Amino acid sequence: MCTNQSLQGIFSIVKRIVQLIQIIVPILLIIFASISFMKLVKNPEEKKGTKKIMNQFLAAVIIFFIPLLVDVTMNLVGDKSEISSCWNSASDKMSINQDYQLIGEEKKKSIIKKASDYEKGTSSGNLDFSCTSNIVKSQFSCETLKIVEKHLNDFNAQNFNEKIASYGGFENYAKSLGGIFAEYYGKKMPNETVADFQRASEYVLGWMYMYGWDYSIGWPTEGHTPWGENGYSKDAFYVNGGYVGTYIPDHNFYSPAHWIYGTDFDHIISGKNGGVGRMASACGDFGLFVYNKMGLEMHDEKRLDNNIRRLKDLQVGDKVAFFGKDNAVTDDTANHLAQVGEVYDDRVVIYDGASNFQVHKNYKHVIMIPKENSEKADKKAVQEVYGWPKSWIGYRFYEFK
Repeated sequence: MCTNQSLQGIFSIVKRIVQLIQIIVPILLIIFASISFMKLVKNPEEKKGTKKIMNQFLAAVIIFFIPLLVDVTMNLVGDKSEISSCWNSASDKMSINQDYQLIGEEKKKSIIKKASDYEKGTSSGNLDFSCTSNIVKSQFSCETLKIVEKHLNDFNAQNFNEKIASYGGFENYAKSLGGIFAEYYGKKMPNETVADFQRASEYVLGWMYMYGWDYSIGWPTEGHTPWGENGYSKDAFYVNGGYVGTYIPDHNFYSPAHWIYGTDFDHIISGKNGGVGRMASACGDFGLFVYNKMGLEMHDEKRLDNNIRRLKDLQVGDKVAFFGKDNAVTDDTANHLAQVGEVYDDRVVIYDGASNFQVHKNYKHVIMIPKENSEKADKKAVQEVYGWPKSWIGYRFYEFK
C-alpha cells in the first residue's frame, strides 16, 4: 500500500490536518474559555459560566491528546503494520533523531538532515541528488532512487531461489531492474571520477536497500542488527527467517563478511558465496565492496595519505576511521569505518553501511564544516553527528577527479 503515491499523498494531507487540529483547536478553545472566564468575573452569579469553562478546558485537552496518542501509537507500531508504516513515512520532518550502534558503545543519538539540506552550497562533479521519495528513506540519485523504490519487495530469503529461477537466472533479474544494476552486474564499474565512486556506492547500497540487508558486526560478541527500526520490517530479506550472517559454526566466531565470502559483491547478492543466509555485512565491508566493484584495491600499501585530520581536506572516496580513544593513528583499532561520499564547500557527506543504515534505512551522515579553522572544532562537528567518537582520521587510497 505504501508504494502507492496517491495514498502516500492522502496520508500526508491527513497527517498535516491532524497536526493543525492539534495546534489550532486547543488555542481557540483556550481563547473562548478566557472570554467565558472574563464574563464570569464580571458576573459571578452566572452559574453556567464555571461549567462552560470546565467543558471548554476538557475539550481542549481531549482534542490535543487524541491526535498525539494516534501519532505516538503509529510510531510505536512502526513498520509492523502497513497503515502505521505509511503514516510514519508520510511526514516531512526537519530532522530525525537516530540511534547509532557501535562496538562496545551505547546507542548514541545523531542527526540526519533532510534531503534538501544536501544541495546547499557548491558541489563538484556529483550525481544528481535532487529527487526524494516518501518510500525510500535514503537519498539516492534520481534514476537509482526510482529503481530502488520499485523493487523493495521482489523477494525474501524464503522465495529468493524460486523468484530468481523464474527470471532464468540472476543476471536476467538484474537486467530487468534497469539502470546501474542492469548495466554493471557481473562487470567492473568506472573508477576515475567522483561520480564514478558515488555510482559504485549506490550500486552496493542500492542492492542492500532493495534486499533489506542485515548488519553483522563481525566479532565474537553480539552484533546482529536486523533490517527495520523495531525488528524486521516487511521489506526485510529475513522477515520470515533464514538469517545466518557472518557466523562460522566451526569456530564459534562472527567474522567480517569479506573474510568469509570475499569482496565480490555480485557473487554475494546472487547467492554464489554462502547462499541466501549471508546477506549481511559490517561497516568496513561496505568500502571494500565498493572498491572491488570498481576494480580497485584498498590495501595499506596503496594509501596516498595516512593522516587526514581536517574535514576540509577530505575527498570523495576517502576512508574515515572513528575511535573511542583520543589521538588514534591506525584503523586497526578503529571502532567504526565509513567512506566519504560527497564533498561540498560547507559540509562533508559520509556514506555509512553500519547498523544505523539497517535501523533507520539512511546511509548518509552530513557533517558541517565549522567556520572555526581548527582540529578541535572539526572533532566537535563530527561528534554532533555521530555522538560518540573521541577522535577520527581519514585515509586516502585514490584521487578521484
